[in-house]
Amino acid sequence: MKKLLLLSALVFYSAISHGEALKVRGLLQASYAISTDEEVSFLDAGTNILRFDDDSRLQLNQAVLDLSGDLTDFVSWHTVLNFTHTPETHAGPTQAYIKYKPIWSSKYRWQFRAGMFYPEMGFENPEMGWLSPFTYTNSAISSWIGEEVRTIGGEFKVTRPGRFHNRSPHTFALTGAVYKGNDPAGTLLAWRGWGLHDKQSIINERVFFADYPSIGPGQALEPQANWVEPYREIDGRWGYQVGLHWDYQRQSRLKYYYFNNNADETVLARGGQYAWHTIFHSLAWQYRFDKNWRLIMQGMHGRTAMGPGAVLVGFNSWYAMIAYRDKEHNAALRFEKFNTIDKDSLIPEDDNNGHGWGLTATYRYNLNSHWQLGSELVLSESWQASRAQFSATQPRLSQTQLTGVAQYRF
Repeated sequence: MKKLLLLSALVFYSAISHGEALKVRGLLQASYAISTDEEVSFLDAGTNILRFDDDSRLQLNQAVLDLSGDLTDFVSWHTVLNFTHTPETHAGPTQAYIKYKPIWSSKYRWQFRAGMFYPEMGFENPEMGWLSPFTYTNSAISSWIGEEVRTIGGEFKVTRPGRFHNRSPHTFALTGAVYKGNDPAGTLLAWRGWGLHDKQSIINERVFFADYPSIGPGQALEPQANWVEPYREIDGRWGYQVGLHWDYQRQSRLKYYYFNNNADETVLARGGQYAWHTIFHSLAWQYRFDKNWRLIMQGMHGRTAMGPGAVLVGFNSWYAMIAYRDKEHNAALRFEKFNTIDKDSLIPEDDNNGHGWGLTATYRYNLNSHWQLGSELVLSESWQASRAQFSATQPRLSQTQLTGVAQYRF
């Protein structure tokens, strides 16, 4: 983490010393929850999978500063700084990397990145700061990636543009990365299950989940803390991911990714942080009917394991979203389902089974190039066996979240 913070400092210094190449963008987004659930949000160590509860109706959802620029004709840099006050006040980078795009061939395009960045797995979050232009609440897949998955290492990408190969309508790309610092990925899926929100974890931030009795004093899982530091390096091993992209005339686009953090699940670090061996496959598709309408779908299937046979959890999720965008109006409707499957038998009282669905309807209106007003309705139903550990909580939650949103960007 110290190396990443040093990289961020060097990138920011470069921005100052290359002021003519500095590009500054930013965004502030606030929400008021008109309808919420009594169950405490996971952000305050509850079992509610949504961002809001009765005690958190008004929130500053996003405060993003996006800095970028060119160092040479082939080298650029990019840093995204975020501020959050949920559950604690914290500020820092969510992305910080240097990109190198050499011209090595007239037929292929090469790209290299080094630092901290999101893998290009889906089509839901193409906006500044890895935000979504379609909904305010991310899908369960993107919610989890924003919490626990970040590439902290190096990545290559080679693209075969169709226009350079007999004007083919097909463009292909191969990408791969090696990284460290993502050993705890999978912690939240195992303990809390999937969530639906827009929070992105910041470097060195602790993300809390409920203080389940099964990790209490005297229990077999007592060493596990009720929080996770998602980008902590624990076992010294390198993880890796590979991806394949296909683009047909910019109308139909497909992305497949394989992720393996290669963590040693038997290693326990200070503060109750295990290395979770997490593997998953992701497949995403976007189809553009015309310049306004598009269909976006994504599915994920994987598993995560902790301890010498202590916890083994399978997980899967998928969503389908139809979206409309023009200069002033933006509307989206998304349906999704998600599951966690308990596959271990060592500790019977620790049941990680869960399932649920979500329906999200969002409308945004652009007043001008800076201001946007919007509203969003989220309906969800989730069943999580671990909730039964609390005598006052039922495993099943049916939730409704209606919010009004004001956003300013510069």
